[in-house]
Order: sequence, then C-alpha cells, then structure tokens
Amino acid sequence: MTDPGAELRDQFFALWRERGAAAGPRDGEHEAALGRLLAASPTPAPTTRLQGLALSHCPGGRFRQLRFIAASELELAVRPAFARPCAALPELAAAFVDPDELSYHSFENILGLDAWFGALGPAPMHLTRLRHLPAGVLSGRLQVSAPLAARLAQLDALGLYVRPFDPARGGQRFIFHSAELAAALTAALRESLPRRLQAGFVAVNPVFRCNRFEPGDPPFAAHVDSPYYDRSRHHVSKHTLLIYLSAGDGDGGAALRFVDGPTIPSIAAMTAFVFPQQLAHEGRPYLAGRKLFLRTELIYADPRLEHTSGVAELFARACYLGTQPGSAPELAALAHEAYDRAAAAHWRGPPEPAAERPYLHKSFRGAHFVTDGHDYWFDLRALTLPECAALALLDLLNAAVDGAPFRQLCRSTVLIRGTADRSWIAALLAAQAPAEEPVFARLNKQALFPEPEEPLATMEFPGSPDFHDDPFPDDWDATRNPRVLAVYTRARRWALQRIFAAPITVLGKQLFLDPARFVVIADKVHILSSERLDPVHFAGASFFGPDDFVGVDVTLGALQPLVPPMSLGRAGDLLHLRCDLFRNSWMVSHRSETVPVPRVLDGRDVDTDASPWLTAAGLDLARLRAETSPDED
Repeated sequence: MTDPGAELRDQFFALWRERGAAAGPRDGEHEAALGRLLAASPTPAPTTRLQGLALSHCPGGRFRQLRFIAASELELAVRPAFARPCAALPELAAAFVDPDELSYHSFENILGLDAWFGALGPAPMHLTRLRHLPAGVLSGRLQVSAPLAARLAQLDALGLYVRPFDPARGGQRFIFHSAELAAALTAALRESLPRRLQAGFVAVNPVFRCNRFEPGDPPFAAHVDSPYYDRSRHHVSKHTLLIYLSAGDGDGGAALRFVDGPTIPSIAAMTAFVFPQQLAHEGRPYLAGRKLFLRTELIYADPRLEHTSGVAELFARACYLGTQPGSAPELAALAHEAYDRAAAAHWRGPPEPAAERPYLHKSFRGAHFVTDGHDYWFDLRALTLPECAALALLDLLNAAVDGAPFRQLCRSTVLIRGTADRSWIAALLAAQAPAEEPVFARLNKQALFPEPEEPLATMEFPGSPDFHDDPFPDDWDATRNPRVLAVYTRARRWALQRIFAAPITVLGKQLFLDPARFVVIADKVHILSSERLDPVHFAGASFFGPDDFVGVDVTLGALQPLVPPMSLGRAGDLLHLRCDLFRNSWMVSHRSETVPVPRVLDGRDVDTDASPWLTAAGLDLARLRAETSPDED
C-alpha cells in the first residue's frame, strides 16, 4: 500500500531542491509553493519522538518546519520512513516538527559536519597580513588548499538552509559544527592577529552559521552579535569572524556596513573580517549573484567578567518572545530588539529600562499567570506555591502534555505595559474566575507499582517458547512465576527511582504534582530533581519469554529538569517568581582600576630583590614588554 505521507514528502523535497537551486524572485516563488503545499496538507500522526520533540516523516498541518537529524538517533523501526534529501550527507535524515514545540534547548538545529570536513584530513590555511580599518575592524584574505576550497564551496549546494525566525535577519541560513574547520582557522589566526588580540585568545568557536542572500532579499538589519559564553571555564567570545565565500558588490553601495565604522562596498571571495562583537553592523545582498558567508567568533578566557541580572533578563525575554506559538510580527520585532539590547549590554553595561515592555497574560486549564519570559506572577489565593512553580517550569521548558507543547495549550494575550508600574498585575489576576477543576492532582506513586505476588516454585516456565509442543497449562500464572517476578522486581525498582524523583508526572492529559520536590529555602524555590528522562515504561505483558512478561502498563512522562533555583518574592497574595535558565548575566568589568605611577628610584631607595612598580601593577617584565609593544601590522 502506498504511503500518502511519503508521496507528500517527495513532493515537498522536489520543490525544496528547486528552491535550493533558484535565485532571486524564483526563490520566493518556490517558497510560496512550499507554503501552499503545507497549508493544504492534513496533520499526520507523529512518526516518533526524539529529544522532547514529536517528529513526522512527512510535512503537513502543524508539522511544517524542516529539521535535519542524525539518522542513527532514530529507532530502527522508523528510520526507513525518513528521507535523506542531501546526497552528500546520507547520514542526515529529514524530519518535520511543530515549531510551537520548540524551546530554549531545541530552538536551533545545529548539524554535525565534523566528519564531512574531517574526511579531508589536516586542512592548513593561511590568513594574509591583516588590514587595520576604522573602529577596530580587521580585514584579510584566506588562502586554503584546493580540497578545502571545494568543500567550502559545496556548503551552499548541500541545500540545508532554513528561513530564520527573526524577520530582521533576511536571507536563509543553517548552523553547523566542525571542530576541524575551527582548528584550522585558530592556527591561521594565531599567526596573523595583532598582539592586542592575542592575549587570552583560546580558539575559534566550532559552531558556524552559513548564510545565503539572493539579490532582492531584505538586508540583514543593523544588529550586535550575541556572544558565546561558557561560565564554567570563563570563556567568552569578544570578536566576530566573517568569511565570505562569494564575491560581489553590495546593494546600495554597502555589502557590509558598520554603524560606527567603515562601509565595505565590495567584497572579494575568501575575504575575512574580524571585529569587536559590540560593534553594530548591517549586511546587504549583492547587486548580482548569490552572497554566501560564514559567521563564527573568537573565544577568549576572561575571569574578570562581572554579572548583572539585567542582562540575563533581557536575553531570557528575547528567547521567550521569539518562541511563542504563532508569534505575532510585533512580538518577533520586540524579540529582535531585546536580543540586540542584551548583546550590547554585555559590553556597555545594563541599558536604561525601556518605557514599555510586552507581557503575556496566560491561562492553562483555568489557572492564570502573567509573564514577560523571565518573571512570572501568580495569585496565591488561586494556586499553591508548588503549583505556581510547576506552571512556570512547564511554560519555561514548553514541556509536552499529552503530546502537545504547553505553550500551545495556553490561552495567551499580549499586553504592552509600562515598566515603572506593575500594580495592574495583581488586579488583573485577582479579577480572574477560579479554575473549575484543580490543575494538578496528587499521584499515589506507590500504587502504580503493586508489590509482586509471592513466587511459587511449582509455577515453572514452559521449556518451549512457541507454545506448540509445550503449551502453558490452564492454571499457569505469570504473576507467580519466579523468573518473571525477578524481572518485574528489577523493572519496578528502576521505575520507582525515576518516578519518585520527578517533581511533575504526566499521565495522558493528567498532571500530577509532588509538592515535596519543591523546597523553599529563604527567597529561593529549589526544584529537587536528578535529570530529565524520557517517558518511563513499566508493568504488563506482551511476548513469550521471562523478560517479555514485563512490558508496558502505562506510560508516564517524568519531568526531571535540571534548572537553577527560582527566586521568589511576595507582596500580599501576589507571588513573583524568577528563573534564569541561561545564566547569561555576564558583562565586561566597569570597575575603576588602580594605576600605579612609576618613578625612577635613586641609589638610596633601590631594593635589588624587589620590583615595586611591576608588583603594584600585577605584571612581570615579559608581560610588560608584550603589552607595550606596538601592534605588528
């Protein structure tokens, strides 16, 4: 029997390949054709689940976003159903997801191209002498081997592009990881960077963004790049690296424009730019021909970073606004603005608060709350503190409830309000009718796992599993067989450990809450958990063998998130919760420095065993020489 889903999938990829080869207006035509195909297609049943997302092997309905995944991660039974549209990368399977299910951990689709670049072996490259342009911008040409040049040129032909969520970006892009390419670029930069950029330089980020613009595409609006940050190692990106794979003249005389720096009218192929990440810039399509470039960043070790909650709040709100179901254009624009403000704040300090801010008034099964993506407000007359924390957690993680993303199950209203006065929040929540039914129930976890029956030594397991020559006796009972009970006991212990560790348990549409897993200490709510697990299966019978007599009775979603503690505040009946999932609060230090003023000592006050000025400055002679040597152009 023909799979109608497979036919629809094949139609989609035929258009997808045509779009990949098209340029300019034709690209828009194919994009529109893909949109019509998706709009006319019914929603298929999910084929499988992976990493918290429902996956379909064919497009249609809510499964309208293309996503590439490693085929090896799919279950063997469903793997053949998923297309492999990229001939050069047969290990990549194409799946379709519901964009409303995406959350902070699944928002970006990062493709692993380590093997693809690694197959070339060591790929040395050289960066020509860098030109110093205004505002700290550096420019040079990359010289690479012929095999690497061919491989870089092939990136475009892979056809892995997706439309960005942010309309301000323009064009198309895909994100990939390549440690090999990053290592080669790191070596080239160590030879070419001026001394002032060498201090603390660790490596080039192995995550790359491959961008494509056609003539007539909207420009990539002026923006500040969001930096990379690794809190544990004090690693932070400080400079952006752009590598242009194609040449052209910019539309309007600006292929690349820095807001407070130079304008680059034309760019040659394999030109590289290095510039400070706090420098706002804009990219425009070429007048003729396809514009292709890679973006990554230079990572530095810097233990002196300060932290402020204001930066984290901006970043969290930006991420949240950009992932709202059916995000309205105004929310997308506000998310873009928040991203830019957060990126700039890392370098300039927290900005002045905006006069207005978007809030969302949400209700889930009659329980109401207000959020801006970082802060949550609840009425404690309607909900207990653990229930409030659980709702905030479900919303932050966009957790699945009966197969549907939490944010999709909420009724949501966007409210634009001033930031100075939040008194309206308490009044709004107090005016809401109470929920008709409790949102959460108590789960008798122990009752899900009945104690096993006493085994009977006489209840032997038949010798033949096929039941033809040695059928089960009429009085045979699997619940008393010692071998079956041994398997059940192990399965019960395994499942109990996971269920009892879960603050929230999902059984179909029902949500169960364990208040004991929400612990308040001072002004923090700690959510006790070990790890986030896939749904837990246990207890039932299916096949014929001792192990197989323990199968699936029910499937529970054991939500065990690892999240930082939530800070809480209370004003009367209004509960205020805050949770920084990203821990992205760093900014460069703006503290005043003490600068020792040197003087020449005369023969009476010289200590031959001391270097007073060097000690006061925290330097040694070698570092002093390095930091005061002129840059090598």
